[in-house]
Amino acid sequence: MSEHPVGNRASHTGSDDLAELLRLARIAVSDRNYELAASFQERALTFDANNADLWSDHGAVLRALGRPSAAISCYDRAIGLRPQLVSAHSNRGNALLDLRRFEESIDSFDRALAIDSAHPESLCARGHARVEIRAYAAALVDFEAAIAIRPNYANAYLGRGNARLALRQWDSAIASFDSAIRIRAGFAEAHCSRGVALLRAGRSDEAIASFNNALALRPDYAEALSNRGAAERELGQLEASVASCEAALRTRPDYAEAHGHLGTTLLAQGRVDAAIAAYDKAIAYRPELVEPYWNKALALLTLGDFERAWPLFEWRWKLRTALRKRNFGKPEWTGDASLTGRTILLYCEQGYGDSIQFSRFATTVARKGARVILKAPRELIPGLHGLEGITQRMTVGDEWPSFDFHCSLLSLPLALGITLSTIPRAHSYLTSLPAKTSYWGEVLGPRTMPRVGLAWSGRSAHANNRNRSIPLSTFLAALPGDCDYVSVQKEVNEEDATSLQANPHIRHFGNRLRDFGDTAALCELMDLIVCVDTSVAHLAGALGKETWVLLPANADWRWLLNRTDSPWYPTMRLYRQATLGDWQTILSRVAVDLDHRLAR
Repeated sequence: MSEHPVGNRASHTGSDDLAELLRLARIAVSDRNYELAASFQERALTFDANNADLWSDHGAVLRALGRPSAAISCYDRAIGLRPQLVSAHSNRGNALLDLRRFEESIDSFDRALAIDSAHPESLCARGHARVEIRAYAAALVDFEAAIAIRPNYANAYLGRGNARLALRQWDSAIASFDSAIRIRAGFAEAHCSRGVALLRAGRSDEAIASFNNALALRPDYAEALSNRGAAERELGQLEASVASCEAALRTRPDYAEAHGHLGTTLLAQGRVDAAIAAYDKAIAYRPELVEPYWNKALALLTLGDFERAWPLFEWRWKLRTALRKRNFGKPEWTGDASLTGRTILLYCEQGYGDSIQFSRFATTVARKGARVILKAPRELIPGLHGLEGITQRMTVGDEWPSFDFHCSLLSLPLALGITLSTIPRAHSYLTSLPAKTSYWGEVLGPRTMPRVGLAWSGRSAHANNRNRSIPLSTFLAALPGDCDYVSVQKEVNEEDATSLQANPHIRHFGNRLRDFGDTAALCELMDLIVCVDTSVAHLAGALGKETWVLLPANADWRWLLNRTDSPWYPTMRLYRQATLGDWQTILSRVAVDLDHRLAR
């Protein structure tokens, strides 16, 4: 009889203690004192170890403390006690997201949504996970569903923007980030992601403003600092870029992406060894990241260390770009299998310049006894005339021939074991089509003075076009007047079109250059080609024409370091900027050298 009241008193006291501990834990959470909150929750669990909500709340606190694995154990306890607890399934998925276990996180969100299909937090979080596994269309469905349920859900707008960003839909991504910011003015993540979209869209100045807005809200925001460094690099502000990346790394020394951005800026400064060290750190911290391997390949190629570079060069297939490795239902040739009496399909994968440069290896493959089929863009095929060993040329829409192996042109150096000293160095490996050369000879008419072909800008879509191109007005102002100048590029921007109108002595044919066969014929008829780093440089070099190439300080890997010649093209001379953006200095040198050549 006497034990019952005692038991009631103990139960009453335990209940009061539990309520007080839970109250104190809630206060600590609101103050973001998660260590204190965790200690209160742990004591509360000694009173009520079968409380599913308490286990779930404890998981949330442990996750906030950066202990996602321990949080998952708590969510598992909560789910074991109450299998229908939606928040536990959803938050378990978030903890798995923290651990980058994306497929498992999606499974947890699926379980939450099986219980409550209109749970916006689970829809939004599953969308974020799907972005990580590149299931962008499915992610957009999740974000739109979350927004339909909760129209002012800022995080769902952020996720939708990130999915559209991954799909390269810059304007719609920016619009989604703007919506997130309107809903939550202090949303630093949305400002940062907006900056990334602006950066990808080529609007680097605006991107920096967005990153600065994020940093005003969160001064130690490593992602905003690192991405600001990338934007500053795009604008040629290399010292500022290094400073931003280093600031990000002071905040987060293990931030792999910041090490990667720093490496790319160091590479642009010509500090190649330091760039490689930065990429190695990025790889050490996040071995699954693709970009550091790819960028390290470019750095090694810049040094001429082809043996180590070509294997890493294959990481390009994993980049988040439109580039995808082809699967033709036949084995890829990697250099091991004999090609004697076999047929191989070689195909172009990237820009015109790359295709022209690497097409030389088709001849090397043919000399191994292979029957070679070359697949190339329709407009490029006439420019690849004279390439030895090609049995058949094909393009998009042609009927597929039978073949035994396939290989991308840019994977041939790895398969062939090409080193700096074994690059095929024929004086020329392409020729212009006789009919086109004859036609353009008639168009140009009798030669009355030296003919100089000019190409001053590349394709606007090229990542480094801002730095590698020269305004035509700047280009022309430095050149002597006693030459017959002929534009050998097809496309011009509005500013350059105005310069052409003001300089009618510069002959420009625009859309009359229907394909690379026309461009090759024009180049063949020139005494000299003066150009920037664009496809014309590769075409002229492959034709064996004397070619002067003007390079930015952050020149592409294929031009190596500190060389005035090229192992790829024996008839080429390289002019290099000392400082990014300073074209005047090398244009002055070109003008002097051109005067001397004319005098000869």
